[in-house]
Amino acid sequence: MASKAERYFSKGNDALGNNNPARAIRFYNKSLELEPGVAAVLTNKAGALMDLSRFHEALEVIDEAITPCQNMQSCTGCAVTF
Repeated sequence: MASKAERYFSKGNDALGNNNPARAIRFYNKSLELEPGVAAVLTNKAGALMDLSRFHEALEVIDEAITPCQNMQSCTGCAVTF
């Protein structure tokens, strides 16, 4: 069974797929409240922010997503391979 955070992530993806980035962001935020720092959620949230032309916020979210990978501490969910 998927965790509550994963269900919010999935609902966010559905909203993004239905061209509703504002709703997607709300679901991604709920997911991140439960499981902070998950790179997949952060990158999808950044994409939704870009869809809304909120580029500065999107860049901040991407920075948050890649920082753990740059430090090589925790790359769970990253698309980066070392």
